[in-house]
Amino acid sequence: MLCLGNKKEQKVLNYVYNQTNNKRMKIDLNFSLVDLDGKAIENANAGKLVASSLVQQSKGDALKFWDWAVALNKGEVLDLDSSDQETFKNFIKDNENFAIIAKAQILHKLKKD
Repeated sequence: MLCLGNKKEQKVLNYVYNQTNNKRMKIDLNFSLVDLDGKAIENANAGKLVASSLVQQSKGDALKFWDWAVALNKGEVLDLDSSDQETFKNFIKDNENFAIIAKAQILHKLKKD
């Protein structure tokens, strides 16, 4: 937190500081999952898999999850701030509906992006 000037100036400076230090991540899950031999699994697009899981949730930020699901289903790249990155990674990591074969490939992709 920066402490300069009056409260209004402090708010503006803190906002600017947070925006410039808030690293964004582009996440592209438009890829086919592969089996243990490295061959593409038919009809196993990572983005569509995550999109399907996002819209089946009963907890979480419904509007955010919906927007992410629509974008991923279209094959679009997600542009997430650091807070959303953590939410997204935890969603993948903690989701019990993903098999390890899918979860591991998606988490590896998140490390690269």
